[in-house]
Amino acid sequence: MGIDLLWADPENWIKGWQQNTRGVSYIFGQDVVVNACTKLNIDLVARAHQVVQDGYEFFANRRLVTIFSAPHYCGQFDNAAATMTVTGDLTCSFAVYRPTAKAVRVSLQKNANKNQPRSDPYVKIVSLSEGKGLVKQRRKSWY
Repeated sequence: MGIDLLWADPENWIKGWQQNTRGVSYIFGQDVVVNACTKLNIDLVARAHQVVQDGYEFFANRRLVTIFSAPHYCGQFDNAAATMTVTGDLTCSFAVYRPTAKAVRVSLQKNANKNQPRSDPYVKIVSLSEGKGLVKQRRKSWY
């Protein structure tokens, strides 16, 4: 059950549950979210762990939101990050953070230094591009 809570992902094109392509857990349709919210008497499910382009993304008529807080994830995606704030009266708002430049680049290169221990023939090279940091782009309120 814990694996399913962590790794199950929403998909617009299905109904119910189906196995996902990772071979761990499932994908689920909008009907699953609507039924769960009704059964649990809740308005919104907030989840994370899935890269979404704008830092957050709604699903199932705003009954589920995915929030992702790592911009330019792994240096392979051109995604924004977001945080969600919930006030005392349950108003939700989102702050979106866009990377100002490509994120840290990490690569392994053969170590030319003969004094390097044989157990570690590679050295990690890290470089930062100009314009380091994040730009807080917008704040949206809903609900």
